[in-house]
Amino acid sequence: MQLEDFPSGPYNRYKIYGGDQRDELRESIRNHGILVPLIVRPLAGGGYQIIAGKNRRSVAEELGYTSVPCIIRELDDDEALMQLNITNLQHRQLLPSEKAYAYRLEVEVRNRQGLKSSTCGQLGHKSRNLISTKESGRQIQRLIRLTYLTEEFLLDAVDTKLLSLGAGEMISFLSAQEQRLVSQYFFEQKGGEVKYRQGRRLSIKNAHMLRELHDSGTSIDELTLDSLREKTSTRYRKLQLNMTEIRRQWPELAGMTEKEVTALIKDALEAYFASK
Repeated sequence: MQLEDFPSGPYNRYKIYGGDQRDELRESIRNHGILVPLIVRPLAGGGYQIIAGKNRRSVAEELGYTSVPCIIRELDDDEALMQLNITNLQHRQLLPSEKAYAYRLEVEVRNRQGLKSSTCGQLGHKSRNLISTKESGRQIQRLIRLTYLTEEFLLDAVDTKLLSLGAGEMISFLSAQEQRLVSQYFFEQKGGEVKYRQGRRLSIKNAHMLRELHDSGTSIDELTLDSLREKTSTRYRKLQLNMTEIRRQWPELAGMTEKEVTALIKDALEAYFASK
């Protein structure tokens, strides 16, 4: 049976495993075989297309397998993409961009099926009800906004945590031309990886300011970006923690350092906003 991979595209950004994940899968298949069959669909011109299991097929070929167990399903394009995304959402640690396109696809499929989801709030909550129980509707809304980032560098920056999800969400509201300028100003590629240009960082505060400028119709150019740090420093004051007061209010924190308390507050704020 001839097998071919599902074609790559915005809604299929999933990559072949590497590193530890591939090593673990290889050892499992070597010792126990392929325990979970691949899911495939027949192609009009003959052969089959892999919907779920391309990593298993890839590792099996590496180990010398000439055949793999498969479940054949008759799926149209929407059904195939949904099966692909649901499988990956359930079984792997996904990058933000991978989740973003999976959730957006699910919303678009629902719309094509006549299930209305015309507002941002509905997008998130309807996606959560169908394919996610781990993330809030607000978090899914923020992820879906990442699909409006028109520059691959910006998506890569979110995936590698150079750019926060909140900052990515704000930048996604800019025009394609503005996003290109932001991408070129802040980021470059070194050794195959996206890196910040020396001395430049794009904080969520800066991203909020850029969106405000865009929404007000103000032109964003390189001079605007040069002035961001100065504007940020005058508009946003640094938060100073009074550790004595904090430990008095919450005695449980008495044994923690200021750095540990700061990290705890940051985690609590992220959890709070993720639940919105």
